[in-house]
Amino acid sequence: MLKRSFILFSVVLLLLGVFSGCTTSSQETANEAITEQSQNTVTDDHESAQEQAGESSIESVYPITVTDDAGNEVTISEEPKRIISLIPSNTETLFSLGLEGRVVAVTKYATYPEGVQEKVEYVFETGLKPNIEQIVDLQADLVVLGSLNEELINQLIDLDIPVVMFNPQSLESVYKTINTLGLITNTQESAANNIDEMKKKEQEITSKLENIQPEDKVRVWVEVSKDMWTAGQETFINDLVTKAGGI
Repeated sequence: MLKRSFILFSVVLLLLGVFSGCTTSSQETANEAITEQSQNTVTDDHESAQEQAGESSIESVYPITVTDDAGNEVTISEEPKRIISLIPSNTETLFSLGLEGRVVAVTKYATYPEGVQEKVEYVFETGLKPNIEQIVDLQADLVVLGSLNEELINQLIDLDIPVVMFNPQSLESVYKTINTLGLITNTQESAANNIDEMKKKEQEITSKLENIQPEDKVRVWVEVSKDMWTAGQETFINDLVTKAGGI
């Protein structure tokens, strides 16, 4: 019983350490909430940027070309100063990197950090079909998406507005996402610190659960919305529950 209680506590601990307190609804929930977030690891991109900038610096060197989760190669010509985030998980990442003041718009589903909607200039009703004219009016120099929307991506490309899409479905891919966002926004040191903290927490939980027997694992149902949406295989939430000792 103690083992089962500890596993459940570990699941909650890891989820809280990774997810924002975002609240979503119906169709948007299925598209947006499933991509909730954690922190990232130092990748080859990060190390390459360090080599370009010099051993004593981890500042980004522009222009920077990255490949996002849509498979698009995106070139960022200069450090973004006016960022729009259209998914709560990426909003949380951007603020964790210390970008308050540079994130100028989020969606109404963004609830973390606390009071985030009061910290920006505009709140979009949706991240799936945002008002393009509003994006232009906000003078955005970077738009961050959380799901593939080719029409929106093409519209922003036509307007010469850099757009990246990140939809991580595992803890490792989340690490990579935050690392890339740190590279893009010249906040690599913050990204590396976040990575270290999350990996320490992950290791602590993993080490405590390594001897848990299959019969002692907790069976977990994560209800993403009232419409019976849940986190299935090959999703970020499933990866977290599994790593935390759940089924």
